[in-house]
Amino acid sequence: MVVIAAVAITGFVVSFLANLSEHDGRLLGVACATLTLGGIAAVAFRRRRARRLAEAQDAEREQQRAAHQKGLEQRYGHEAAQRILSKTLWQGATAEMVREMFGAPEDVSTRVYKMKTTETWKYERIDARRYAKHVTLENGVCVGWKEDRD
Repeated sequence: MVVIAAVAITGFVVSFLANLSEHDGRLLGVACATLTLGGIAAVAFRRRRARRLAEAQDAEREQQRAAHQKGLEQRYGHEAAQRILSKTLWQGATAEMVREMFGAPEDVSTRVYKMKTTETWKYERIDARRYAKHVTLENGVCVGWKEDRD
């Protein structure tokens, strides 16, 4: 609203200045200085508003991150929560923990045996049949992983 009002006032001042005669040159200089200061003030106002908005967004993201970390610590304990947040995979991590670390897998291969079920979760598709990261789970617990970087 302030910007719209400033534009309307600026338009009025410009049309007023166009109607001034040569005799009113001193008044013209004062009006131009006022118009320039108004423009500078408007720019400064927009910058302050943008900075406050960015600071508020940063604070909100920090609150969300802290709440997420607290929730992970309540469910898994401090050490496991730190590993999940840093995306450090370890043997013994549950399927739920792996999903928290990397999200839902892009593809899953499942093999069912007499005494166990083995799943390979695949992440970061390279092409139609290749993935950069494979996480192997036996009965819902991480037993190994492989990362291919080309």
